[in-house]
Amino acid sequence: MPKPLKRKDGMIMKKRLLLLPLLAMLLGGCNGGSSATPSISTPESIPSSEEPSVESSAESVSVSIDTTSYEIATTTNYSNRELDHSIDMTALDSLGTQKMLVVPVVFSDTAHRATEEVHTMINKAFFGASEETGWESVASYYHKTSFGKLTLTGEVLPYFYSQWSTHAFGALEVSPTQEYGEGYYWDQTHHLIEEIYNTLDAELFLEYDQDGDGHVDAFWMVYIAEIKALGGEDDPFWAYKFYWNRYANTEKPTPNTYAWASYKFADEGVGYNFNIPDAHTYIHETGHMFGLPDYYDYDSKTAPAGALDMMDHNVADHNMYSKYRLNWSKPFVVTGNADIHLRPAESTGDFILIKDGWNGHVYDEYILIEYYTPTGLNEKDSQGRGYETKSSNVSTKSFDINGVRMWHVDSRLMTYVFDPESLELTNAFWTDEIVVGDPFSYTIIGPSNTTSRSSTPEGDSNVNKLLHLMDATGTTSRVGNWLRTPTTAGSTALFQTGDVVAADGWKKYIQTSATFNDGTAVGYSVEIGEMDDNGVQIIIRKA
Repeated sequence: MPKPLKRKDGMIMKKRLLLLPLLAMLLGGCNGGSSATPSISTPESIPSSEEPSVESSAESVSVSIDTTSYEIATTTNYSNRELDHSIDMTALDSLGTQKMLVVPVVFSDTAHRATEEVHTMINKAFFGASEETGWESVASYYHKTSFGKLTLTGEVLPYFYSQWSTHAFGALEVSPTQEYGEGYYWDQTHHLIEEIYNTLDAELFLEYDQDGDGHVDAFWMVYIAEIKALGGEDDPFWAYKFYWNRYANTEKPTPNTYAWASYKFADEGVGYNFNIPDAHTYIHETGHMFGLPDYYDYDSKTAPAGALDMMDHNVADHNMYSKYRLNWSKPFVVTGNADIHLRPAESTGDFILIKDGWNGHVYDEYILIEYYTPTGLNEKDSQGRGYETKSSNVSTKSFDINGVRMWHVDSRLMTYVFDPESLELTNAFWTDEIVVGDPFSYTIIGPSNTTSRSSTPEGDSNVNKLLHLMDATGTTSRVGNWLRTPTTAGSTALFQTGDVVAADGWKKYIQTSATFNDGTAVGYSVEIGEMDDNGVQIIIRKA
């Protein structure tokens, strides 16, 4: 959920053999909070049927332009888990058939709420068919958003009755240092996971360690208590993803990446109830379990991604950057003049990547272009008032018209290196490689959509955003510029037929400069051609 009480997702922990002095600087994000699949297709190169000619004003000579300078990416992308592995943590694999263990937790003062109806509801919210919910379950959503490349299975265990009351749980001590191993508790929920782990049999945890790494692949706790049950800034009764700081155990796998949210989130949205539950929050938190960050700004000053996304304000489909990061699709990569027909992104996975010298994977800086339509997983939250919460009466409505979304992506990697003896930071630099298995180095994405958490090497004073929705109006004022305002993007953010971004006009859209953050020119113009429900023509010319 946006604007959480506690910020935990993506937190950079100390490596097992390191005592990182820069922990505060490295804190990452947290979050507040029919099973039929769409038609699945792989983007195909669709060359222009005719080569357009351009009249030379000087000589009036017809000049043929090659418009087939693009290709489907063939390079192997990183696994979605690699960044977590670099910090000695794990994430849920985003491909194939994966399993989630869901534990409904009852406190001593909430036992009266642990009804059969609520248990059935939790099953529907996580593993039900679409028609059993008010929209989608976690499983049905991820099967659709991944174009059938991910199938989530699992079970909701019988109620687990904790020894603590809600107030006693909230008062549990948390370790002041971020040590790794038994006896250290980074969060009150760590006490609870330990209680569950010590109670349940090893056979159960082995079943949910499909890759055999000694960690449960995905561990969910749904607490049977009110959202913000205790009140106050440090109330643990919110929704977030975090890590349990216990070593792997192949004989009795330990939970590592886990999510935590109230059963009441299933009744949070207008039009939803326990019979047709609301899974928006559970879907969002599960996105964190795959390694996706929040795209809103924790500093509450801007909305870089425009808010209308599952990993932003918990609505609609994932954008194509997220899907590329999870290996559900590959881009058309532009290498020169190109006319590309983009089909709707939500149903086909089509998108364009523009960057000369691109490093071959998702962790780079580039322009990303996709064709948005209010269909499929976008449809529900684009109708009426969109997704509206009962508690706050705040509605978030996804775009209800077709249009082209252009994103400035800067997901470049940074590696930190520490001295093996002093454990002091010795170097931090941009890189194209993820460090895994080195106890004195780790890799993270440098840019963040939260200003205070965006990292760059020493001497680079830029504050780079991870994912910026470029507004089609090309404004430099606060209005319509998501880098300068916390407002939600409107339909004017979408590029329409006839809109043109000149090769030397990117400053109005990137906003921070006329070039990429790395100093190189974009070097292409982009024009939006004819558009209908089946697709849009994108006309790209090299400067």
